[in-house]
Amino acid sequence: MTWREIPLGPAPAPQADVVAIKKSYSVRVVVYEVKASRSDFLRDVNRGKYESYLPHCHQLYFAAPAGVLAAKDIPDGMGLITQGPTGWHVAVASRVRQMTPSVPFLLALMFRGYEEFRETRRLAERVD
Repeated sequence: MTWREIPLGPAPAPQADVVAIKKSYSVRVVVYEVKASRSDFLRDVNRGKYESYLPHCHQLYFAAPAGVLAAKDIPDGMGLITQGPTGWHVAVASRVRQMTPSVPFLLALMFRGYEEFRETRRLAERVD
């Protein structure tokens, strides 16, 4: 399951570009921070922005078009996925960290998922 642009907890928690949780009995939260340019990446890394995501996820990946970032650019323990002509590819695997998702965060995911499901259903019924 994936969510886009979702807060990782109550304000002033950071907002993740993409959050993914695999269908499993054990929850593993993966945050993807999307970077369109090297300057965007460097600005956020130098400010330590990515560190604000760490208390809220098991893994953190930077996601960028192929060639924008190199493996050597990625902070220790973080991952890199790149998009090329054949799709997404893990260039650097993120280390799995221990954490327990907060109840407000899980509720935010549930509520956002419900809202998106309702909207999709409403639009589908409108087409029929």
